[in-house]
Amino acid sequence: MLILGMLALIIGGCGQCGTGPEEEEEAHDARADTPEPVDIPYDGRIRLVSLELEHDGDRRQLEIGESLEIPANAVLYLETWQRLDDHRVRLVDGADRLVPFDLETGPVATRSGPSVEPGGTWFRLTPGEELREGRSYTVRIEPELAERITDHLGRDYEDLVIELRLMESAEPEEDDEDE
Repeated sequence: MLILGMLALIIGGCGQCGTGPEEEEEAHDARADTPEPVDIPYDGRIRLVSLELEHDGDRRQLEIGESLEIPANAVLYLETWQRLDDHRVRLVDGADRLVPFDLETGPVATRSGPSVEPGGTWFRLTPGEELREGRSYTVRIEPELAERITDHLGRDYEDLVIELRLMESAEPEEDDEDE
């Protein structure tokens, strides 16, 4: 009798533990929403997934180019493909002097793909009050303790350098007049 009961479970399935047509359709729909795996070959360069700017409550994607013009009170969001371990972020002015800023950073959720198993690293950079309109600044992601930046697998990477130029204000500054 026990053997027949087990055979019935194997052939017929268990109503509570098996997957019926509805569950299979839901699983298929979930797989359809999953992006195709991306294979990023290792070449020693940090790859940006996105570079975004937040200004006056508006957030937009930036194109990575020679030099990016941004407003003085903008917040930058960066995301890399690689999960970086030994790194630091610096903001420097045109004379290579350090500029104060607030930084938040963390790991990105896991991605699928042969070369990109864990997710990357995200950064939220809020420049300080000292930034001046019309001046150039550079965001650098560079090694903190070692000679090269490393990822969670111990692979070395070149420094990432992003050139920024602060926009000139559209409004003229008011002169202080003494009476």
